Amino acid sequence: MRVWVENDAAIVRMFVTRGYESVSDPHEADILCFSGGSDVDPMFYGDVDHPETCSNAQRDVFCQSIWFDAYRDQLKVGICRGSQFLNVMNGGKLWQDVDNHAIRGTHPVAYLDEDCKVEYVGCTSTHHQMMMIPATASPAEVWGWTKRTTFRDTGADRRKPSDFDNDGPDIEIAFYPDTRTLCFQPHPEYGFDPCEDLFFRCLIRAIAR
Repeated sequence: MRVWVENDAAIVRMFVTRGYESVSDPHEADILCFSGGSDVDPMFYGDVDHPETCSNAQRDVFCQSIWFDAYRDQLKVGICRGSQFLNVMNGGKLWQDVDNHAIRGTHPVAYLDEDCKVEYVGCTSTHHQMMMIPATASPAEVWGWTKRTTFRDTGADRRKPSDFDNDGPDIEIAFYPDTRTLCFQPHPEYGFDPCEDLFFRCLIRAIAR
């Protein structure tokens, strides 16, 4: 399959090593992959800036143009910041600052497989924001989660204690079937085999849908 990657050589190498073909034109790709980096501008999901949010509006506009120009049958995939961007494009929001995730290491992620069995897989964790899927968003399937945070901030709500019962867990992997969108919060391209393997399991699962 052919994949377009948003300006990240490590992700390109990862795909090519797995037998995918890298293309420079998004229109020629079967898979559009949005990469990590700066925070998504809160204006895109109706929030105000948190002091810890550092966005790049020019990049957001560029990615949004790729999103709106995408063919319906193209699979849209996001890694870290890319997952947050795609979550927003599907009507989701973001927790703008959380703790216990930007650890520069790994932690277990609960992964719900196709047979509704949960297994725990070590994944990289370098982010300070996380996906939020409100009831107004497109229908989403949560495939991976953790419960590590003690607080999850919005733009105006600071040091809000994590309420997993009412707000759900820390979402690590989500799939939007209506738009063929896979949001993968960890960094599989960092060279940690369990995380990379989980990413491609999710990718193959999404392709099959």
